[in-house]
Amino acid sequence: ARRQAAVSWGILDWLLLAYGVLWTFDGVLGAMSAHQHLSISEWGTAAGQLQFFLLYRSLKVTLRTSNERHIALKVLFVASGAVALLAVLEELKVPGVINLIVSLTRSPAAGGTGGVIRATGPFANWAALAGYMLPLIFVAVCLGLGDALPRHKKTQVGLGLLLVLGLFVTA
Repeated sequence: ARRQAAVSWGILDWLLLAYGVLWTFDGVLGAMSAHQHLSISEWGTAAGQLQFFLLYRSLKVTLRTSNERHIALKVLFVASGAVALLAVLEELKVPGVINLIVSLTRSPAAGGTGGVIRATGPFANWAALAGYMLPLIFVAVCLGLGDALPRHKKTQVGLGLLLVLGLFVTA
């Protein structure tokens, strides 16, 4: 984008960037203080919050109109509804769901370890699913309270309840 069309940085942008950098710094400092070397996977964890910041910032820069943001929200909530539904079906031990999740993600974690099977949907563990669901629930509540999406209230409430159920089955 040309400089005059650029999306300026606000206080939230700077705070989120600082959070991501501090998260990364804390992970690297923790590894150094324990005299450990970070593997590629551990670097991904250490810098993980920065990837979410980059995703947020790229969406802020590219989704300029209200219509574009509404479409993006619909896609986000349809995808999160599918994730929550998989987690609920996994918790209910619906036949074939765990095999479906394992085949989709190529992760054996859905099968459980040590005889414990947790509802995770496509995530590798319950904590990651909870970390995904909670912010989405907050966004859904804010949108509902702000009346940003006035049509399809029943669909919004149903999806919100599915997200909350997806969060609860991680317990």
